[in-house]
Amino acid sequence: MRPISESQDLQRYPLNAVFGAESHVRILRYLALADGPAGATQIGGRTKISAPGVRKALPKLVAAGVVLRRGTGRSFQYELNRDTQLGVAIADLYGAESRRHHDLLRRLREVAERPELVPRSVWVQSSPVEPGAPMIVGVLHSPRELGPYLRDLRLRLADVEREFEVTIELAGYTVADLPDRGPPVEQLVAGVPLPSTRNGPGSSTLDGSHGALDSRAHERAKLVSSMIEKDPTLVPKAREWIERVLEEDRGMAAADLREWRALLDTYSLPRLARFVKSRTPRAERLRQSSPFLPVLTEHQRDQLEEKAP
Repeated sequence: MRPISESQDLQRYPLNAVFGAESHVRILRYLALADGPAGATQIGGRTKISAPGVRKALPKLVAAGVVLRRGTGRSFQYELNRDTQLGVAIADLYGAESRRHHDLLRRLREVAERPELVPRSVWVQSSPVEPGAPMIVGVLHSPRELGPYLRDLRLRLADVEREFEVTIELAGYTVADLPDRGPPVEQLVAGVPLPSTRNGPGSSTLDGSHGALDSRAHERAKLVSSMIEKDPTLVPKAREWIERVLEEDRGMAAADLREWRALLDTYSLPRLARFVKSRTPRAERLRQSSPFLPVLTEHQRDQLEEKAP
């Protein structure tokens, strides 16, 4: 991205200064959702911003008119200025962000709680920290029911992914598979809390292993991703190829192809290109049945063999 070449009028575009740094975004989020004023130390602790970062950010937000400073000296307290149009809009914005998160957890709970296949636990194992990265959802179930439950949940999550424009990967465990210290748990979604310790070698997942990826396969996947971005016609071609193959009923491979078809039907082009080259367990598994390789042009195949033989 090219650097900004010309400054803008802050009277007309005050949000440049208001949201000009992640520290500003975090502080405003905390103040928008807080029950009342807070001191700089409390703000820093809750937002995970260093003391120098808080001291640098707060005066700028006060100067921009979106944060009020009350008190004197070391007893300064800060709160969102809800008496201005921008303050009200900022409060509404963060309120919408918070509701979206709660709605996502509610929808996860709805699709996870199946009376006929009740899991012991379903939890958010890790949340994305970069655009396009997946949310990992952990599932604890019996050895007999884990596979069927994960397959059923994978299908049900397609609507959730589309509704919230989020990618969700599954990590499945039996009691014997739980890591010694237990897997990471950010948020319990359904069932009972996980035990804190277990004896076992690690996790097992329907979506594949988090171990080392085949570097050649990943290099080819990155090239295919670039080709999809440059030639969007590859998507309908891949969809047509899937339909032809499914008519022949390829047995176990048919499940993966139906999963590919759902991705092609629901993912935007940028999101699909990110998925194809991603290192997630689901992407690694589906890479083995990619519908794009069979529909590449001769020139594209030559490029693939030349750059990732």
